[in-house]
Amino acid sequence: MVGNRPLHILVVDDDENMRVLWQRRLRGYRLTVAENGRQALELLSPDVDVILSDLEMPVLDGIGLLREATHEFPGVTRYLCTGAQPELAQAAIDEGIADRYFAKPDHLRAVVQALEELPPRLHPVVVGGAA
Repeated sequence: MVGNRPLHILVVDDDENMRVLWQRRLRGYRLTVAENGRQALELLSPDVDVILSDLEMPVLDGIGLLREATHEFPGVTRYLCTGAQPELAQAAIDEGIADRYFAKPDHLRAVVQALEELPPRLHPVVVGGAA
């Protein structure tokens, strides 16, 4: 049997309150959460569909994360969120590093809408034993 699986989203933000907010707002999706770009790279795997990253973070910022992720997993959808530097986010889009950016603080609804507009990912589901 083949069925839809929820999108797997890697949420990356150094602000703990934002990580908690994303976890509440993105119920129904499979989430992996990281505090910075370096930790996100360690958690990144082929089954991640979307990276949703803050732009400004210590250790490795959002652009650095997405630049490395683009090389390792070119098919992953890459979103940046920023409140202070939209020109950097736009430059990342222009370079092909990010697919889209969202302006804080009014970005939550727009991100959820963008996720809902992504095409569904199909994933084989085995029911009652091995396939």
